[in-house]
Amino acid sequence: ALYLAYSTLVAFGRKIKFGQAGSRFGSATLLRAQPAAVWGFLLAHLGMAICMVGITGMSVWAKEDAARLRIGESLTVGAYEYTLKSMTPGQADNYQFRKGIVEVSKKGKVIANLRSGQRFYAVREMITTEAGIQVRPMRNLYTGVGEGDPDKGWVVRAYVHPLVCWIWLGALMIALAGFVSILGRRNSGVST
Repeated sequence: ALYLAYSTLVAFGRKIKFGQAGSRFGSATLLRAQPAAVWGFLLAHLGMAICMVGITGMSVWAKEDAARLRIGESLTVGAYEYTLKSMTPGQADNYQFRKGIVEVSKKGKVIANLRSGQRFYAVREMITTEAGIQVRPMRNLYTGVGEGDPDKGWVVRAYVHPLVCWIWLGALMIALAGFVSILGRRNSGVST
């Protein structure tokens, strides 16, 4: 990923004659004069490098675990401690639900209260689970509360996924690169 990003920046720098003798102000002029396809090239390749970092981070550092927890009990996943704080049953118009609050802490400091739950739709006899999610640029935290009862506890699944946002950012950059290139060709009158 670093090689891809570095070589892309080097290729782009050569196009605008960045760092070459006598091109101090010429680089800025060449930068503005680059066609949309060059900007598309830059965005697509940097997007691919960012996406590769995200995929590698997820593949290498992702952690998950599951355990049956009673109220107040904890589960440790990586550097994070997931504590089941409450389970609240209820009834809506067309379903019954149980909502759980899972507190996530790191080194004793609370960083999130994730809300997860289950819904039971009696008409279809179907159970769905709603995950609790906290999204951050460097990692995402997920939790899911499943089957259980107050005596035996509830099944709590906990996940730590690092760099997931980088995968999405890279993919968005690649898509944007395609649009930039296509719009550039359209505006310049080149047929596709």
